[in-house]
Formats: sequence, structure tokens, C-alpha cells
Amino acid sequence: MKLNTGVAAGKTKDWVKTNKNPRIRSGFDLDYQEFQDGESWREFYSRVCDCMQRVYESEKDKNLLIVTHGGTLGYILAWWMKFEAKMIVNAYFSSSVGGITVLSQNSFQQNVVNKFNDTSHFDLLS
Repeated sequence: MKLNTGVAAGKTKDWVKTNKNPRIRSGFDLDYQEFQDGESWREFYSRVCDCMQRVYESEKDKNLLIVTHGGTLGYILAWWMKFEAKMIVNAYFSSSVGGITVLSQNSFQQNVVNKFNDTSHFDLLS
């Protein structure tokens, strides 16, 4: 899952550079829509949360392996920690390619981040 870029989907990097909607505010704008017919970050976060909630409710008694883009991983983590959309304006979870994140619930039903972006398995390759 990744941000819907609307009319920019499938276009070249040069096209993208010259056809972005102008930014109105500086900093991270939750409601900025980079391209016509694309999603804002708020819409993307809502879509990630809806998807993860459906997966969680249908598979909650099972261990799951989810493979995703790094930017989406940050939003999955924000969903797990029950962030409201406005909270992602001031928080970003950066991740590396191949990083492993482990999420669980403890005996009090609190959502736990056991590991985030663990890349120690790459040490075995060197």
C-alpha cells in the first residue's frame, strides 16, 4: 500500500517535478494533495487504518506477516499506537529496507512495539 498519486501514477520523474500542486503551507501538511485526483496524507492514513483494522479484526488470533513500503510501515505503527490523524503531523517513523518490526499486545491488552526496524539479521550476511 502506498500513497495514491492520482494523475502522477506511471509518469516520469521529470513530469512529476513539473506538475506537483503548489504547497500552501511550510512543513508537513496533513491535507496537502500533491497531485490532482491523488490522496492527501490524512486520506492515506485513514486508508491504512481502515485496512489494518479489517485485517486485525479478521485475523486477531493469528500471527501475521505484513510486507509493506517504509512510509506505510510508519502509518501502520501510528495506527497500532492509536494515533489520531493530527498526531502524525509531529511524528514520523523512519525505516530501512528489510527492517523487521514486531507488534504485540501484553496481558493488559496494551499495544506494544517489541521491535521497530530491526536490521540485525543483515549482520549474518557479512
